[in-house]
Amino acid sequence: MVSSEIISIFNVYRDSIFSIENDLQFWKDFLKGAIDNYPKMIKREIYSSIFVAYNIDYLSNTGYLKCHEEVFKISTSDLETKRQDFFYWIINLSVLRAYNSLEILLLRSIQKSYYSQFEDPLNGKKQSDQIQIEIRNFLSANSIKFNPKNNEHIIHFLQRKSPKIDTFLSHRMNADLKTTWLDFFFMISILRNIIAHQGMVIQVDVLNDIKSKAKDVFERYFSLKNNTSGFQLLSPKEDEFINFLTYVNSFSLTMHKLIFDEDNLDFIGLK
Repeated sequence: MVSSEIISIFNVYRDSIFSIENDLQFWKDFLKGAIDNYPKMIKREIYSSIFVAYNIDYLSNTGYLKCHEEVFKISTSDLETKRQDFFYWIINLSVLRAYNSLEILLLRSIQKSYYSQFEDPLNGKKQSDQIQIEIRNFLSANSIKFNPKNNEHIIHFLQRKSPKIDTFLSHRMNADLKTTWLDFFFMISILRNIIAHQGMVIQVDVLNDIKSKAKDVFERYFSLKNNTSGFQLLSPKEDEFINFLTYVNSFSLTMHKLIFDEDNLDFIGLK
């Protein structure tokens, strides 16, 4: 019989991903409908704003409000473009949230399966760090070199612990794709870093790294867009993103299943 703790690990992941999918689909449909029904017979300005900041004196800690001369405006003719820009931003943040949900799922599954003497890593940073330390200690003890960047150590740990996981990660994601599940994980790890730490800006060397691992998957679900400063930004393909999340789910729950040496997803209630 599957323990309630294992079911809980899945439920936390499911609730997070499910809310992403539902919220994106709802607001996508709602905003499109709202824009279609918005009166656009007359082109007019419907919103404006300016950039402001206080010029604070370092001695007195007082200052006057200053503003940039440029005024940001939205007209009725801009609504669809602004909707798309808003969704690019939200979808990118959804990639970050989905990756974090995956990371939590893996760490909690590892704790439950291999280090049950320690506390649930979801309880706090101290508990999470403890599992990370145990993983690194295991790899070092077995002379396995690893780079902690992009959670490479977690994958190496699981590959060593489970031959089934090692085999799964070597498979192509689909018959029409060259990318393996292992490279898919590393791709979303890189995307997570771009979104969280680089303001969604993709440098040339990082883009080359992504394409060396998962070119076909990346180009199916993402593109690049220049911002006003000339930098290339990660731009998700809105209509394809739910399919991308399905791949994330398939990867996450297959790993969850194999960590506990289960044969199928019936053990967490997927029929």
